[in-house]
Amino acid sequence: SFSFQKIFAKIKNTTIREKKVFALGLVEFQNLDKIEEKYGFAKRIKAVDGFAKLLLNNFRSSDLIGHFDDNILIIVLKDQTAIFLQFVLGRFFEELQTSDIFKEIECIQIGLKAGISEFPKFGKSLNHLISLSEKALVAAKNDEKSVIKIAEFSDEALINNQEICLVDDDV
Repeated sequence: SFSFQKIFAKIKNTTIREKKVFALGLVEFQNLDKIEEKYGFAKRIKAVDGFAKLLLNNFRSSDLIGHFDDNILIIVLKDQTAIFLQFVLGRFFEELQTSDIFKEIECIQIGLKAGISEFPKFGKSLNHLISLSEKALVAAKNDEKSVIKIAEFSDEALINNQEICLVDDDV
């Protein structure tokens, strides 16, 4: 079986060879704890299953989706920009709001927040892209109006991103 890091390294190396891009996003589902408190663990699992079904409808089989942390998924869209991932997640968020899957969960707003980065524009390693996406996710969580934030490109990112090469162990 392949680990996330090995699959990521393969995607990254293919992207470099083909001179393309990919987007990496961290997506946090909101209010799962409230669902569990009010309805129990079984409803929380049902909500997570509902998220998974909706994700399958919105992403390609070639996209990489994995579990990152408690309520957070990591998503890698090959050959796509951060702006495109923002669009796809926006569409997913709209579908989430109107889904029949969550009709049983009354009075709890199901939502998501996301932070997105892009290779090679914002970073060259998995750790750097994740770090930038985490910062964007925190910014989205602190912004009541915005659901999805793209990482901010800074001079620091430019300095840290001077050399992009085929290396499997820099993930």
